[in-house]
Amino acid sequence: MYPQQLTARPERVGKYFVRVPQPPDYTKPGIFAVGGGVLVLIGLITASARSGACLVLILLIAGVVGGFRGARDLINRRNAYNEAMARAYPRATDEEMDGYLTEGTNLAVGNANRQLKINPSGELTIQRGVNLLVFSGFPASAYGFDLRFAIGDDNAVRASHYKILVVFATNYRFSTYECIWEMSTGATIADGTKEYHLQDVGGLETASDRISLPLHRTGLTEEGSEDDKPVEFTQRQLLRLMVSGQPAIEMVMGISGDARFRIANGQPPEFPAPEDMIHQLRQYLRDHKWLARPPQQYLRTSLEGGAGLGNVPPEPPG
Repeated sequence: MYPQQLTARPERVGKYFVRVPQPPDYTKPGIFAVGGGVLVLIGLITASARSGACLVLILLIAGVVGGFRGARDLINRRNAYNEAMARAYPRATDEEMDGYLTEGTNLAVGNANRQLKINPSGELTIQRGVNLLVFSGFPASAYGFDLRFAIGDDNAVRASHYKILVVFATNYRFSTYECIWEMSTGATIADGTKEYHLQDVGGLETASDRISLPLHRTGLTEEGSEDDKPVEFTQRQLLRLMVSGQPAIEMVMGISGDARFRIANGQPPEFPAPEDMIHQLRQYLRDHKWLARPPQQYLRTSLEGGAGLGNVPPEPPG
């Protein structure tokens, strides 16, 4: 209907979150319009027969009024529908939206590498999905944008903005990069980095609560139908990193409470799911005191009857 290449990305993404209108019901105004025309025709036939002048007048008046009302309603409903369609189209496809989110996660990883300057040769081989973990979730609206949601034709829930968290879990330090990714422009609204020595990282907390979001399908959905009802999510699947006993990093993700739907996260299928990455982080933090020390130090302290933990080695050059 609309050439995709001629439509700007902000417009297409913005309209993805606009409900597609149902075609209007023309039955009632159509009956009035047709019925009015029939009454006028009968009135004219009656008038030509030179009988019942009063009846002719009634038929003509009723026909004109009914026909005018029906035609007016037909035009109004058609115009309202066309205006609603113009607000909903041209819109991005589900595949385009996933591509934009993947673009955002890849950009975040690139920014994280540039800003944090992780030294793979001095610390550990960096491998995405193993010790380089990328989370995407829903940001707070504190930055002044309108956070919107919609369900695609593929039953995936997508948002207009995402918070992206990149985590480097190396042998010496815990480094993160966070940004707010705007789907419509492909730009980051805000970003920043945090870095902690593993000695200071206390642990990982998770929490959740169940809420309902005013979601709608991006495709044609009958108003009031099952697919038009709010969808329940464990939206505050909260991932919180504790440093020196205080919350330092928080990530809010969404998990569908409805088996029909899933949350789009921009991750290729070969990478771990969010819950798997949370497990990886938890296991990493359980083991970090051991990972932060060379193996020969375990052996030496064990033979000397020590606690086996030794001292944390100095960080490698940045």
